[in-house]
Amino acid sequence: MKLKDAIKQAKRVETTISTGGFYFNAKLTKRDALKCLKNYLENEDSTGIGVWYNEKDEIIAQAFGSENETLSIGI
Repeated sequence: MKLKDAIKQAKRVETTISTGGFYFNAKLTKRDALKCLKNYLENEDSTGIGVWYNEKDEIIAQAFGSENETLSIGI
């Protein structure tokens, strides 16, 4: 699955924000998610389980849930 398709399919897109040692989950709109990940939207899902990597082999997004209904960005 392509990352763009995962964003469209997700019921919820979220990211984690760190401020002063505290972490907060934040919900993103699908439009914002597309903006955040614009450099990676054509990357193929090489694992087949909903994990996408950047050029440094760091995870940039991961789908969760029984039907990949939640996409977490910037894990």
